[in-house]
Amino acid sequence: MQTWIDSIVHSGMPMAFGVLGALIAYALAVRLGLHGVVRLILAAGGFAGLFLLGSSRAGQRSQAQIRNTMIEDAMFSRPEFRNMDEKDPDFRARVRAFLDSLPDSASLEQVRDKVVDWTAENTPVIPPLWKYAGVATDTTGVALASFFEEALRELRGDSVVCVNFLYGVLHSRVPPQLSGALDARFEELTARVADEGRRSPQPRVDSLSAVTLGRMMVARLRASHGERRAREILTVMADPRNGLSRPRAVCDAATAVYAAIADMGPSRGGKLMRHMLDRQVVAPARAHQPPP
Repeated sequence: MQTWIDSIVHSGMPMAFGVLGALIAYALAVRLGLHGVVRLILAAGGFAGLFLLGSSRAGQRSQAQIRNTMIEDAMFSRPEFRNMDEKDPDFRARVRAFLDSLPDSASLEQVRDKVVDWTAENTPVIPPLWKYAGVATDTTGVALASFFEEALRELRGDSVVCVNFLYGVLHSRVPPQLSGALDARFEELTARVADEGRRSPQPRVDSLSAVTLGRMMVARLRASHGERRAREILTVMADPRNGLSRPRAVCDAATAVYAAIADMGPSRGGKLMRHMLDRQVVAPARAHQPPP
């Protein structure tokens, strides 16, 4: 495989840049701990296809310039790079300056390694969701509840994956089975939580207010599912051991809970969601339990 790639690169065939884009996207995903690696490779392959279709318009551009364009496209296909671009008007210029500094004659491996190292040094690592979730805005809180509901519905076909989502989401980990749209949405939400938590943190929701909001959520469950089903949902969610013994029940119950919270709106549902996520850090003994 490597010999085949090298022969393409040295022969100057345009497809070499598609291969380069795919490998760089893969390496970035591994280095940054991103999800949806297959989607990244497919995206880079899409860039290669577009390059082949439009290669006749490349004119006198050098292979190194085309290479750098492909790398830049692969990098900015990710939400975290787009977020950096929005916040820092000089970020894209710095990316281009770095790419222009790469030697035209650099090998495939050298380019890949330099891009990965530069990315690790120049893009911040988004902290886990739990770090700032409790002090984000109510609007972001209810947006997280809505995302949780949609993600659980999407993953419900595999109850184990569904429950693993609940265990990992507070640490900003989502399963690779999640669709590209929801995966990108979660990365954007996590970046939003971190930004709000750093710049203008909201007061944490006190326990007394949370009790009142919790009662409102239970009332919504009863109105939507009936008294008996609402009791079953709350019972399932109350015992963390059910995540292993009854994953399907936990997945269905959690979906109902987050749907109820999302329906409560930002001023109520958003506050309750922030408190629920914040509580996972306040209680270390429950740090590895899924949200209630």
